[in-house]
Amino acid sequence: MKVSVNVQEDGLLVSQKDNHQMVLHGGQPRLAISPMEAVLGALASCSAIDVVEILHKKRKAFQNLVIDVEAERREQPYPRIFTRIHMHFHLESNQVRLEDLEKAAALSVDKYCSVAGMLKAACPVTWSVQVKDLAVRA
Repeated sequence: MKVSVNVQEDGLLVSQKDNHQMVLHGGQPRLAISPMEAVLGALASCSAIDVVEILHKKRKAFQNLVIDVEAERREQPYPRIFTRIHMHFHLESNQVRLEDLEKAAALSVDKYCSVAGMLKAACPVTWSVQVKDLAVRA
């Protein structure tokens, strides 16, 4: 695996692999997400891929999946690594039960997601789930 990063005059960091790009920024004013925020985004994206695949294999349809990730970082000493990460899975479906999402999230975070595996070596990665049942009318 290989990527290149082009540092532009305005401080934008353009990470590139083949014809795909991701723009990052570490300065002020913030022009894009920071590299550490990109790590959290990579964690959520990696886990989302797993959860979607697991639910599709179980033939469980859903309308929307959002994964919110919050993290804490140490202030000193440098580097300011993550000390805690929490993922919250929000899913909307009339087929997926809470237990289905719990099992899929556990499999992803504890077994399949490579990003979670790397981060768990440095700090705790916890998760919680919520399913909004679209079959229930308010």
